[in-house]
Amino acid sequence: MLVAFGCGTPSTQDLDTGTEEATSDVTSETSEVVGDPEEECIPTGEEICDGLDNDCDREIDEGFDLNSDIMNCGTCGFECVVVNGTGACLAGDCVVESCDEGYHNLNGSIVDGCEYECTATATEESDGDGTCSDGVDNDCDGRIDADDPDCSDCVPEYCDEADNDCDGFIDEDFDLSTDQLNCGTCGTVCPPRPNSTPVCVLGECTIRCNAGFVNEDLDDRNGCEGTCTPDTTLDEFTCDGIDADCDGYVDEDYIPYTCGAGVCLTDSVCWAGVEDCVPLAPLAPDDSICDGQDEDCDGTSDEDFVPSGLCTGYCRTTATCVAGTEICGAPLSTIDSSCDMVDDDCDGIDDDDYIPYTCGSGGCTRASTCIAGMEDCVEGGPAPEICNGSDDDCDDEIDNADPSTMCTPLPPHGTPDCVGGICIIGSCDSGYYDVDGSYTNGCECQPESTESSSTSCSSAHDLGTFADTGSSGSFSGNIVPGTDADWYMFTAVDTADTGSPLCDSFDVRVAFTSNPGSVFRMDISHTSCTSPPAKAGFPCTNLVDDMRWRTNTRSGSGTSAVGECPCRNSSTPGYGYNQCNDDTTVFYIKVYRVPGAPVSCDNYTIAVSNGV
Repeated sequence: MLVAFGCGTPSTQDLDTGTEEATSDVTSETSEVVGDPEEECIPTGEEICDGLDNDCDREIDEGFDLNSDIMNCGTCGFECVVVNGTGACLAGDCVVESCDEGYHNLNGSIVDGCEYECTATATEESDGDGTCSDGVDNDCDGRIDADDPDCSDCVPEYCDEADNDCDGFIDEDFDLSTDQLNCGTCGTVCPPRPNSTPVCVLGECTIRCNAGFVNEDLDDRNGCEGTCTPDTTLDEFTCDGIDADCDGYVDEDYIPYTCGAGVCLTDSVCWAGVEDCVPLAPLAPDDSICDGQDEDCDGTSDEDFVPSGLCTGYCRTTATCVAGTEICGAPLSTIDSSCDMVDDDCDGIDDDDYIPYTCGSGGCTRASTCIAGMEDCVEGGPAPEICNGSDDDCDDEIDNADPSTMCTPLPPHGTPDCVGGICIIGSCDSGYYDVDGSYTNGCECQPESTESSSTSCSSAHDLGTFADTGSSGSFSGNIVPGTDADWYMFTAVDTADTGSPLCDSFDVRVAFTSNPGSVFRMDISHTSCTSPPAKAGFPCTNLVDDMRWRTNTRSGSGTSAVGECPCRNSSTPGYGYNQCNDDTTVFYIKVYRVPGAPVSCDNYTIAVSNGV
C-alpha cells in the first residue's frame, strides 16, 4: 500500500485495487472563514492570496481564481513561468500556451519550457527536395533525415503505442512507471508544483520536495509548503517517508529488492514511507524473437522462437535460435526443381528451377506448368494449318495443307507456296513478274505490252518507218526477268535528194533517253540482225548512250571525199562529188540488262530519229 498524491486534498489510494478513500477539487475562487464566529479579526489591508482573511470579510482569498490566475496557479504564490515561451493556467495546472519564435516544446513538459531551439524551413522533410539527406531538422520535429518518419518507415521509438523502430516491440524504450514525461501512459506529463520537482512513481505523478522543504499537508497540488527540520538521526536507509537530512530526497539510501522476471524485472520503490514492487509490463505475449531476452517475463528466453525474415525458404523452416542468435538451416537442394511451393535452395523464390514436361503431339504439344505448388499439363487443341513450320492441326505433319489456305492474304498476281514455314511466291500470273522478292506486294512487275512479240530477232517489234525528212519517235520497256531481251526493228528511209547542189539528209540516230541505274544496254545492227553486211561501224554493241549513222556530211576532197553532201545523181558523179545513193536501211535493236545488275521494274526509254 502506498499513499498516492493526486490533485486536491490528500487521498489514500490502493495501487493494487485502484480504490480511493477521499478526493477533493482545486481550491475554489473564495472560501468562507472557518472558526469561532465571535473570534475577533484584525484587518491587515486589502485581500491578498495568502490563505488568510486579510480584510476580515469572513472570506479567504476572494477575487483570486486559482484555476486560471497565472500568478497564483493551483495555489497562492505559484507563478506560471515558461522558459522561452508564454504560460497559461488551466484548471489549476500551469501549461505552455505558446513558445517564442524559434523555440518548441517537444517533450510536452513545462518544467524546462520550450526547450528545443529550431527554425523551421519546411512543413515536412522529403526525399524529393533533398531535405531527407541534408543533416538538418527542417520541420523542427526533433527528428533528422533517416530518423524522421517523413523519410523512413522505421525510426527511433516514440512513446505512442506503435512499433516505430520495427523491432516487433511497442514503446520498449520507455519506462511508464518512472518516466515523468510518460507517466502511466504515453504523453502523460507530470506537472510542476511549488518548491518541488515532478516525479513519476509506479506510473503515477507525484512530487519530490526541493531541499529545505517538506509536503506537510501531503497535498501535491500546493507543492511543498512546509519548512524541513533535520532529524537528529539523519537516517535515510529506513523507508519511513522522512527527509531526515532535508536535502529534498526522502529515504535516498534505501536498498531496494527486485521483483518480476526477464524484461519485467525491476527494483522495489520506497515512497512516502511505503515499500512496493510492481513488475514491468511484458513486451510481448510470447517470446518468439531470437534475441536472448525474456520478453513475456516467464523466466525463460526465446522459448517461443519463430524464424524471422532473416532466413528464406527451407532454410527458414529449419532455422534455430542459439544463445540469442538466429541461425539459418541448410538448403534442401542446390536447385529448386520440384513443384511443391517450397524454396528448396533458399533463394527467396519457390519452385524457380521447375523443369516442365510436355503433353500432346504436333501443334497440340504443350509444356506443363507449376502454379502454387500444383503441376498441370493441358494439351492444345488442333487449329487450321498455317505456314509456320508447325503441325497446327496435330496430324503429325508440318505445313501439309494447300498453300493457298495456309498463306493469307494471297500475293497479288501470284500463287503462294510454303517453304520452311515461310510463305513465298511460287509462281506469277501470266504477264507478271516478282522482281523484289517481297511476298506482300506479290508479282508487282508487268512488262511492256509488246513483250510477247519482241522476244527474239525473228519476232522483233516493228516500230515502222522513219524518213530522213526529220521524223522521230520513242518507245519504252522493261527487262524482266533479268535475263530477258527486247527486240525492235524500224526502217530508215532515204528519200530522193533534191535541191542544188544535191545533199543527202539521211541521219539515223538511236539513243537512250532514260536508263535508270545505267543498267540497260543495246546492240544495233542493220539489214540483218544476225549477219549484217560489212558496213563501217556495224554491228554496234553494248551501247550505253546512243548510235548515229549519217551520210549528209563531207570530209576531204576529190577522190578522197566521203559523205554524200554535195552529191550527184549519176553513175559518174564527176571529180569532187559523191554519188547520191539510196541508203534506205532496216535497223534491228536488242535491249538487255547488264549481267549481274540488280533487277527492277524500272522502264528504259529509247528515242529514234532520222534527218533531225
